[in-house]
Amino acid sequence: MKGIVANFLFVIVWAVVAHFFPLAWLLSSLIFFPAVFIVSGRTYAYAPLSHYTVVPYSLALILVSDFLMRKYGGGNCDQLGSFLIGTSFLITLVVSSIALIPASINLYMHNRGMCRVGGKERFKIVLYVLAMLQLVFALASVIEPEINLWWRQYLSLAL
Repeated sequence: MKGIVANFLFVIVWAVVAHFFPLAWLLSSLIFFPAVFIVSGRTYAYAPLSHYTVVPYSLALILVSDFLMRKYGGGNCDQLGSFLIGTSFLITLVVSSIALIPASINLYMHNRGMCRVGGKERFKIVLYVLAMLQLVFALASVIEPEINLWWRQYLSLAL
């Protein structure tokens, strides 16, 4: 339970950093968010909660952080700045989802009192994290039209 409060306070502090140093947020959020989730998972900060609760909460924190950056981040953005913010959000979301897989497995083992997790349970956890990743990205596309715009605009050029 301490992990929930600590991660929320981390997002608020990170929003203040984004307001005064937007480039620092842009370049280092893909390192700090996974690090926070891994440390929270390794120290059992989420201990009484299930991974079914922790994964959507963690991904929603990234969505909130991105929204706060877009709303209160310092400076004005042109199309390139909007693309960089969107790309940073996407990379942060994917890297954090990958980091949440071992944290979820660790939390699953801790809550069940197990030493090892079988392949079937690992596969279920990986599929759950990937499903939550798709859900959060779809939600971000609906909430923030810029993400949907740059997704269609820039990735369609690659095809």
